[in-house]
Amino acid sequence: MSIKNQILLAGVLAAAIAVPAMAQTPQPAPAPAPSGLTLSPAVTPTPTQSTVMPIATPIAVSMFYNTRPTSKAWNSSEVLNTSVHNRNKEKIGTVEQILVDDDGRAVALVLNVGGFLGMGEHQVAVSMTSLQLSRDSAGALSVVLDVTKALLEAAPKYEMRRS
Repeated sequence: MSIKNQILLAGVLAAAIAVPAMAQTPQPAPAPAPSGLTLSPAVTPTPTQSTVMPIATPIAVSMFYNTRPTSKAWNSSEVLNTSVHNRNKEKIGTVEQILVDDDGRAVALVLNVGGFLGMGEHQVAVSMTSLQLSRDSAGALSVVLDVTKALLEAAPKYEMRRS
């Protein structure tokens, strides 16, 4: 994230904290005492201010990811268009898409396989548990799938859901 985006995010968060404090609603005046009763000043109810929950609650803090991802975190821009190799270091495909489940977890990579110069190419979805993602000594992403090129080309085609 660039410095400009970090400053913008800090401004948005500051505004999110300030707005609820300014938007406190006054409480209605207390109901008058029933006829024939008087309340002494010591027990006269006074309007109270509404309580504003501070932004730094455990729930709010836990919704943000670490600002410095660990070495085990992958940016989608690193993964997309990465070549996929088998254990024999033969290129067997290229990452086209990342499939995410309802819980936000990456569950599969969609690979472009087969074909030549884009002709005859098709897509295959491969479970994340079947893939090995790592970094080489230069820090570049490596994606390995332990199958032959022929087996991957014969795998069922992935058909993207059309909404």
